[in-house]
Amino acid sequence: MNDVKKFFTKKVLIIVLIALFISITTVIAVTSNSSGNTFIGRTVNTLTAPARRMLASVADSMEQLYDYLYKFDTLEAENEELKLRIAELEEERRDYAEVSAENQQLRDLLDLSSRNEELKFEEVSILSWTSSNYDSSFTISKGEKDGLELLDCVITGSGHLIGQITELSATTATVTTVIDPDTSLGAMIYEVGELAMAEGDFQLMQDGALKLTYLDEKTQVVEGYTITTSGRSGTYPRGLVIGTVEMVEMDELGLNDYAVVIPAADLQQISTAYVVTEFGLE
Repeated sequence: MNDVKKFFTKKVLIIVLIALFISITTVIAVTSNSSGNTFIGRTVNTLTAPARRMLASVADSMEQLYDYLYKFDTLEAENEELKLRIAELEEERRDYAEVSAENQQLRDLLDLSSRNEELKFEEVSILSWTSSNYDSSFTISKGEKDGLELLDCVITGSGHLIGQITELSATTATVTTVIDPDTSLGAMIYEVGELAMAEGDFQLMQDGALKLTYLDEKTQVVEGYTITTSGRSGTYPRGLVIGTVEMVEMDELGLNDYAVVIPAADLQQISTAYVVTEFGLE
């Protein structure tokens, strides 16, 4: 846009000025040669009037175009400033969202601790996920030297169950998630207080889900029910949220019902987690 502006302010304006100069010079010359001859003067004025009007119109148009280009450049600069300000506000909003999420996690952990005063946990980072399509597990940043043990359960900052430590080294550990086919733990249907088993299933794992089995024939399980840990085995604290019932299906033999459960923990998004190292039995 600046190049266009320079073109019109230099090239075209020079041409217009030259044309105006030639026209004015011609008129003056003719008028001078015909001084005293009013008829010739009037004739010259009449003949040159269209040219003068055209030149005046061109000059006016050029002035308007110059003003437009100048205003465009000004608006363009203001637009860039607004874009920068919007980017700054977006960054501030993201920072605020991150801080709010962290604060909410801390409140959730505090609430979880208040319900189980003996609960202790260790914050860890997820280093990598296994590349296998046959299991669901990942490696965390701490290990035995940090006080972690085999079968310690792993939760989110909101107290949602992620899985359990199944392999341990001095500095790292492997966590097998709740949707892994090898997972099996005691569960409770929160709304009705009935016990069941939460189990991983290879087919459901592909959809990021697990199943709830050993349902009592009299138990009514409906979509939206919350599934928590029962705490009966002593491996998991009682009351950790496993997930929510999505649907109830019949097994392949057509004999028993089972519920499809969507984990409360967003396994695709977690980057940090908490290993429960101690908890009181209820």
